Amino acid sequence: MVASALVLAACGGGGDDDPAAVHPLVADIAPALAAIDADTDLFQVAGTPGRVELVAQDGADAVGYTYADGELSDGEPLGPASGYTFRPGDVTFDPERVFEGVTGGLDDPLITRFEVLGGPGGVLYSAEVLSKAGGTLAIDLGPDGTVLGAAPVR
Repeated sequence: MVASALVLAACGGGGDDDPAAVHPLVADIAPALAAIDADTDLFQVAGTPGRVELVAQDGADAVGYTYADGELSDGEPLGPASGYTFRPGDVTFDPERVFEGVTGGLDDPLITRFEVLGGPGGVLYSAEVLSKAGGTLAIDLGPDGTVLGAAPVR
């Protein structure tokens, strides 16, 4: 798939990095969203290596799902929850460009997590980046890869 190859190239950093560790962060989000009901209110969708984690609203509770190997798990109750939500159709990031600002501004960033969150103004996008020095940054992104802000995580 051409889009997958472009995502790999955009996320890979250096030529010796293993792009397979980064590829599912973005590539599996669209199929995960397609696997869940379009009317589902979501709190969070997180792309991690090998899977996508989804947290959905069910009344006053949160339910967790995992999308891996092309299948969506059964929901697992997570307990009471409230907050901003979004629907699968609200997710509009460009998978070919969403990491451009990160890869263009940092030397060989290791992007370990990509999150889609509900926020006061709509959908928010964030990448977790591990530096070679051992620190972790949370980088807020626009759907086109524009870096909107960054803060240390640990």
